[in-house]
Amino acid sequence: MSTKPPDLGKGSFFYRKSAVEQVLQDRDLMLRYLQQRTRDAEGRVAGLEAQLTAVTNDMARKDKELARLEGELVEATARLGELERGRQRVQGEARALGEWRTRVGSMSGPIAQRLAAFHGSLDAVPERVQQAFAPIGEREIALQRRLNAVMEHLRAMPSPPMLPAGPGSA
Repeated sequence: MSTKPPDLGKGSFFYRKSAVEQVLQDRDLMLRYLQQRTRDAEGRVAGLEAQLTAVTNDMARKDKELARLEGELVEATARLGELERGRQRVQGEARALGEWRTRVGSMSGPIAQRLAAFHGSLDAVPERVQQAFAPIGEREIALQRRLNAVMEHLRAMPSPPMLPAGPGSA
């Protein structure tokens, strides 16, 4: 088989039989060669189509996975925003608590001093109460003596005479 057309030569009916047979054989050989190449190409096309299908399916799966991950990213971003707002609230509360603690700390010193002075004065209360009630106790004893003396004097006195019963008593 060659790339240039065969020389058919001239025969009795224009072409020689051997040259025509050679051309037909070359044609059949070329046809078989082309059929083989077509089958090989179809096989490669089928393989490439299978690869393309696999890649397309893989890409679809990856697209779904990517969409899922994007959804998770959106959720995570929203959650992160919530956490950040919560962190800011906690920090604000911590600042407010610190300020309150500072105010209470500045007030607790004078209050503690006043409480200590109050406790000191409470210790003196029983003694002061005793001093306040001591004169009353002494006066009560003197009054009790005088009452006893009056009672003794009254007992020593004779009983009053009995009065006669009047017209209306029976």
